Amino acid sequence: MAFIDDHRAEFGVEPICKDLQVAPSTYYAAKTRPPSARSLSDAALSGVITAEHAANYVNAGRILTPWCWLNFDPPDGLDYLVLRWARVR
Repeated sequence: MAFIDDHRAEFGVEPICKDLQVAPSTYYAAKTRPPSARSLSDAALSGVITAEHAANYVNAGRILTPWCWLNFDPPDGLDYLVLRWARVR
């Protein structure tokens, strides 16, 4: 999507999509689709996790886990939230 956005003024959407073998309707559908629930929750959590990481990276000489920063015991299966944040950073 970013590639098409960057070059659409020069070449147009349809020729780029043809070369990339993507239907132009797919591009337009993706542009108008609302953000997913996952991306919205990631955006909300990212600020909290980043602030806690900066404030509590080292405590008494030991590195704390992300769950210790948040003083939060994750429900089963939600460990991935902070792990995904760390991977994307």
